[in-house]
Amino acid sequence: MAEGPRSSAVSAPESEASSTVPVPCASPGFYVTLIWKLNTLMCSMKAGPIRIAIQTSTPDRKQSATWGDFHFASSLAKELQALGHYARVDCNADARTIGRHREIDVVLTLLGLYDFPVDQRTINLAWVISHPDRLAHAALDRYDYVFVASRSYAGELREQLTTPVQALSQATDTSVFPGPPRPDTPTWPVLFVGNSRKVYRWMVKASVRAKVDLAIYGTLWDNIVPARYIRGINIPNADLGAYYSQAGILLNDHWDTMKEFGFISNRLYDAGACSTFVLTDAVRGLELDFPGSHDVADSEEEFMKKISFYLEHPEERRRRGELAREQVHHSHTFRHRVATLLDCIEELWPLLRLRRTMGQDRFSAAPSGFVGQRGAGR
Repeated sequence: MAEGPRSSAVSAPESEASSTVPVPCASPGFYVTLIWKLNTLMCSMKAGPIRIAIQTSTPDRKQSATWGDFHFASSLAKELQALGHYARVDCNADARTIGRHREIDVVLTLLGLYDFPVDQRTINLAWVISHPDRLAHAALDRYDYVFVASRSYAGELREQLTTPVQALSQATDTSVFPGPPRPDTPTWPVLFVGNSRKVYRWMVKASVRAKVDLAIYGTLWDNIVPARYIRGINIPNADLGAYYSQAGILLNDHWDTMKEFGFISNRLYDAGACSTFVLTDAVRGLELDFPGSHDVADSEEEFMKKISFYLEHPEERRRRGELAREQVHHSHTFRHRVATLLDCIEELWPLLRLRRTMGQDRFSAAPSGFVGQRGAGR
């Protein structure tokens, strides 16, 4: 009878073998997992700065001053640069240039009006900060990690995507808000900053009916409100903090879709950094980011009561404004958000090494119909 294969190992004496603890035979999967963990440990030891591109829907550089997501991205880039990383902000036209990400490690896309091709040789992060009604879930699944500026919508996406999803609120830049004092900044009892959207926005209408001393800065208000309320069409971003700081009450309302999906307006974070009290319409999640500070009114009747109360009680406005400032500095600055992003990048760093080793195809286009289909992701 043929003998089986012999071990090349020297057999232990019988007396020793009887006292030896048997070593279990590990499965092939065990070694694969072990090798992956060791590789992950070595790959996570990133030497030098991370190179990050932040993509925005801003059409081009000429229009960047009037696009909020460009200012948002610039503040993120500034915090990353302060930590020694390379960070740049791309407009819509920039981001579509072939070879744009050749020397980039991480692409962070601020999703709003547009999406972009995904470069498969970088780490790809998405942060949904606006226009959630335009999102198609298939587009989000192309990313390695998705952040969402809404707790409720993040929970919904988590159930529907294969890509990991995390709620990450918007934030403010405390070097811009409140900014340096400006003695020439006007003081308004009630301030509204925003365009008309070619409709009579309900908080503005309620203020006019209540005959409060309202100042409006924004476009397309002609023939909607009496001219005496219109004080300007634009406040430069660098001056906005000074205007907020001087306001008795700042009004805010949300786009219907932003309110529906639970996206808190960035204005509440900026104003909070200025110790400015905001009267806003209700939106899910507000009580978690700003408990007891900014207040809500969701009907004209409720607005009338609250605007009258707060105009007559400046000490309560100041108390709530100071509380909002404390909340922002504790949890809602871009420095906080950058820390979260860098933690995520550290976890994903081995994936970048693996992709570059395997030489994956560079681009994955957005599914057709990503932009402009309301409710495409619902």
